[in-house]
Amino acid sequence: MALSNSILSSPGTSMRNIDRIFEDAQLKGILRLNSRKLKEFPKVACKYDLSDLIKAVLSKNRLSELPEEICGCALLEELDCYNNVIRSVPDVIIKLQSLACLNLSRNQLTVIPVAVCHLPLQVLNLRNNRLVSIPEEISAMKCLRDLDVSCNEITIVPPQLGCITSLQRLNLKRNLLLEIPVELCHLRLTQLDLSANRISSIPTQLRFMTSLQDLILDQNPMTFPPAVLCKRGRIHVFKFLEIQAIKEDKRGIVLETEFQKFRSPSILSDSRLTNGFTPNTCCRKSYTFDSGYSTSEGDCRSQESQDLSGGFKKHSVESPRWETSGNLPIRNQNTNTLFNFIPSNGEEEAQDPITVQTFKEYKEALKKKREALNIYKKTEENG
Repeated sequence: MALSNSILSSPGTSMRNIDRIFEDAQLKGILRLNSRKLKEFPKVACKYDLSDLIKAVLSKNRLSELPEEICGCALLEELDCYNNVIRSVPDVIIKLQSLACLNLSRNQLTVIPVAVCHLPLQVLNLRNNRLVSIPEEISAMKCLRDLDVSCNEITIVPPQLGCITSLQRLNLKRNLLLEIPVELCHLRLTQLDLSANRISSIPTQLRFMTSLQDLILDQNPMTFPPAVLCKRGRIHVFKFLEIQAIKEDKRGIVLETEFQKFRSPSILSDSRLTNGFTPNTCCRKSYTFDSGYSTSEGDCRSQESQDLSGGFKKHSVESPRWETSGNLPIRNQNTNTLFNFIPSNGEEEAQDPITVQTFKEYKEALKKKREALNIYKKTEENG
């Protein structure tokens, strides 16, 4: 057994195996050089035609930089350089305009090359490197669906990341983030991992990310929402953000109709409920004037009220007017008073510039009319 291992590890045997690997790659379009302890790309590659190569696996080696020989494969769609010691990526990688998946995880990269941001990538894995930032040029990656920059030393997420509308999965786990930009809330993510950072609060706009299925906020000093609430899951977090957004709104109104289901119905006072107001209706219930006396001649009083209520439609340019419904006044919805005080309208003022009749004047006119008609005086015949 030991003898066979020594034979396999001999230089001649290793070279024959590598030649066989390149022969298969030339025929099948897939190059597998993983776990070979390679410090550089094999020189024998120049003997083979790798122009049709669509996949290259260089993981678990000792490569210190991305091989330029691979960057010449224009049809390459997937490149796996997992678990090397890569510190730099050559600019010639921009030639890989068919590359859809790039795995550079478990390396020693400190920056994301700008050339990588101009590739048509759908999956970019930069997990477990030494990245301290994400370049603003990342907004050029219009096809990116999966971005993993977890286990790095990133302190700031650029707002330009919110411009990648195709992004579905974002992993920012185990970094040094203090906050996330509001622009990220514009994305249509299905998975968002912010765990093991230094984040204490998240923007309330995050509740608009309705496509989100998995939201992970563990191992953060969360205060907004509280850490206990974050452990309950996305639904509880979104409800908390919705309630806080309503409190922050001066009018207490959420303009986005799709999130009105989280609003609790308004509570009306008993007096408003008894006067015809309900939470589901915004109409006002009208009332007639009544003197308070019990009499059989109620029709006369109703006629008086209708005759006098016409004065409430008269107003001047400087004065407000009394709102009426037909010939009947309307109760104010906010104060439960008999009249609704509404600012004047310029068009109506120009048509009818007459002085307004106040409530006091109305009462005096009503009293005089009753005295003139002798409604409440007892006649001698009835006596």
